[in-house]
Amino acid sequence: MRKEELFETGKLVSVGDTGLFVAEAGNPDGSPIVLLHGGLRNRRDFIPLARHLVPITD
Repeated sequence: MRKEELFETGKLVSVGDTGLFVAEAGNPDGSPIVLLHGGLRNRRDFIPLARHLVPITD
């Protein structure tokens, strides 16, 4: 997976009266890791960490 592709696709999931954007990366057969951000952050903030969690090609 290329760095610029991480977390670029996903889906909106309804949880009660709240919508959550869910993005996935990595091997679908691997063990799941859940990363949650809060406040003014976004999913792209996890890209540096994801480099250590999933194989990335340049």
